[in-house]
Amino acid sequence: MKLSGITDIFFDLDHTLWDFDRNSALTFDTIFKKNKINIDLNEFLNQYKTINLQYWKLYRNEKVDKKVLRFGRLNDTFLALNFNVERDIINQLSEDYITYLTDNNYLFDNTIEILDYLSLKYNLHILSNGFEEVQYKKLNRSNIYHYFKTITNAIILVLEAGDCTSRKLSEILPYSDDILSANIRLLLEHNIITITETNTYKLAHI
Repeated sequence: MKLSGITDIFFDLDHTLWDFDRNSALTFDTIFKKNKINIDLNEFLNQYKTINLQYWKLYRNEKVDKKVLRFGRLNDTFLALNFNVERDIINQLSEDYITYLTDNNYLFDNTIEILDYLSLKYNLHILSNGFEEVQYKKLNRSNIYHYFKTITNAIILVLEAGDCTSRKLSEILPYSDDILSANIRLLLEHNIITITETNTYKLAHI
């Protein structure tokens, strides 16, 4: 079944296709061992996830830059756990995290089958506000880059009102694991999309 009038589907990458939590946990395990950080991984991740989201909100609102985000989310997590780590080690961890993150590329179950099916009917795109250089590596190393026509920053889509795809806004369908994800919220706030039956279709119906 093909949705009437829909020509393009925009996917969130992290948490929707690419298993971010699993890949990120494996990365932290690697870099902690590399840098001899003796900390309980689960305790660290429990604190880090909330702090990381807070920093990404600041980054989207242009309150912090990339460098501050990468350092601050780690530093604040260690502080919350009363775990002392020297500043130069935290800087090294922040670099290692980006370097090693795309060594792990687990996708959610049936991602390839879903993309195979949808790519025959729609133009597929990635909608992202992540670091561009990292997102390209994720797509390439997980062997799904070829499915997508464009990788579009959510902020760019707001600014250009859809011109980057040369499609009418009524013809695009955003798909995310979370209808209130950062990318989807941004489009809602700028009236690029609205919450309707069409916008909340599950993949099984497409």
